[in-house]
This record gives sequence, structure tokens and C-alpha cells, in this order.
Amino acid sequence: MGNDYYRHLNKMPYNYPHEEMTKSIRMNLSYNFKEAREFEEWSDFNIYVQKKTFPVHRFILVQRCPFFRDFFEDPTNKETEELRYDEKNHTIINKIIDWIYSGKIRVEFDEYEEILQEARFFQLYSLEKKLLESSLSKEENMDKVSQIKNARTISCQFFEYIGSDFEDCVNSENYSDVQFTVEGRNIYAHKVILCCRSQFFRSLFLLGFRESREDEIPISEISYISFLSLITFLYTGSVNYYKIKQMVELLAVADFYCIDDFKREIEIVFRDHLTQENALDVFMYAKYLNSNWLKLATKNYILSEYKYFLQKFSNDPNPDWKDELLPLLIEKSKNPNQKQTFFF
Repeated sequence: MGNDYYRHLNKMPYNYPHEEMTKSIRMNLSYNFKEAREFEEWSDFNIYVQKKTFPVHRFILVQRCPFFRDFFEDPTNKETEELRYDEKNHTIINKIIDWIYSGKIRVEFDEYEEILQEARFFQLYSLEKKLLESSLSKEENMDKVSQIKNARTISCQFFEYIGSDFEDCVNSENYSDVQFTVEGRNIYAHKVILCCRSQFFRSLFLLGFRESREDEIPISEISYISFLSLITFLYTGSVNYYKIKQMVELLAVADFYCIDDFKREIEIVFRDHLTQENALDVFMYAKYLNSNWLKLATKNYILSEYKYFLQKFSNDPNPDWKDELLPLLIEKSKNPNQKQTFFF
């Protein structure tokens, strides 16, 4: 993921399937949440294993791991700041923590039994199920291993969508360390999530801007519902869809906060809901919001409906539409069977 993911977004054709975009967003969410482990300045708990220290974040452990949820709900553990497991394997525990954060893990054959044991210990039931259903658990693999000097040549990678586990964290005061004020209402968040998911927030909080030191960060020129939708996407990788005018604001918000996959998701929603009645409006929104991908997708839709739009343009003097689209429509009418698809 990382830079390859954003290059993939930039090269995405206009007809890219929405379900594939959803998969890409979920994989990027996993990648970003794994990066959250790097933000140790906001960690509030330590796990010690064989002299190795793993700084972690309580609210992530609570949301993803029943063992830690029970542990922190116990009043006697309220002030506890660490756990020590000197008898456990630090490499295995590191992978378990990666799974908790990202929902992604690669298991080598010679690690299988230990990881299964730790999945059971930490009550990671979905991981346990995946391990038991995988080829690693099958007895015939023992014959393969006996013939292979390096058992690590046999491995499996497991993945699960983590966004639904963090829905309860959206605008929750529980463990929150930052508060926004939008239209007189509060929105609570966690700096580690904002930073691992957005370069804008990473710069805001790590470069020492004045706003980052305030108890409340005021947000202006954005509606409460749109800013909450942005925060929801950062936590879950999903978008709440509203009326077209609200979607236009979401597109502007995604662009302002430099969240490319949020922007592309909104663009695809626009594309999937194009009609003869709204296509020209969406084309103009895309043009003024510098959304080249949506502009090209809309242009392809308009050309696919060239007969309707030629008739409409003959009765509509709007030069913003005509200057760019009319020559293409005329050309399309002369060669209706010729595919005219635009890419970046």
C-alpha cells in the first residue's frame, strides 16, 4: 500500500468498479492502522515481552480485542500502565499486536501453533477461526514440512475488515484526546487515528501548530454533518451518503484535508448516481472543485447519452457546458459506434 496505493488511485479508469474501490479502501485502512503503532507519543500502555517493549493505545486494544476489553473494564486495572509476559515469544506477540491494529497477519507454518495459542489466549476469535480453517492446520502439511528444510516456505496471509470495530469510537469521549467544535457542537477524536489516516492532521499535530495545543479546535466553513462524515471515514473507511449538495461539500472537504481515497470514494458515488437530470451539474461541480477523475467520468456518461444532451444543448446557451462538451457530442453523433473513453 502506501505510495503504490495513491499511484493506483491516480491511474484508476473512470469505470473502476465500486466494489473494487471498497476493497482498496479497506486494505488502505488496514495499512494506516498498522502505522498507528509508530505514533508512540500518544501511546498510553506498554506490553513487555522478553525485554522487548511494545507501546500501544488502550482504545485500539479495547475495540479489537476482548481480552483487553475485559482487562481495562476491570476497576482494579484502571491505573495499570503495563503488562509483562516474559514467558511469551516477542516475535509472535508482535504479530498478534499487528493483527489487533490492522486485521492483517502473515503466519509461517512453524509459527502456526504459537499464534493459534496466543489467538486463543487473547480471545481473538476471528483469527482463531481463520487459522483453524486454513491449509496450515491440515495434517497433510506435516508431510510437506518433513521434506522441506525451511518450514517458513509454507505460509498463509489472513485479513479482515477492521472498520466496523471502530464505529463506536467515532465522536466518542472515551479515550479521546482532541475535540473539535463545528457549528457549536463538539466532535471527539483520537490524534493517533487522525495522524495515521491524514497527512493534514499529521502536520497539524506533529509540527506544533497553535491549534494542536488548544483544548478545542474550531472548524469553520464546513457543516457539522460533513466534518463528522470525514471523521467517520477516517475511522471506518466508509462514507454516509446524503443529498447531492451535501456530497458536493464532502468532495470539497476531502480535497481540503488531502484524503485521496475519501475523495475517490465520493467521486465514485457521484459516478454511480449520474442521470440525465444531474450530469451537467455534477460536471460543473467536478470542474470547479478540480476533480479531474469525476470530470472525466461524467464526460464519458454524457457522451454515452449524446442524443439527449445534443438536444438539450440546442436549447441551452450556457457556454460553460457548450464550449467543452458540444464539440465532443457532435463528433460522437457522427461516429456513434466509436468508443470515446477518457483517461488520465
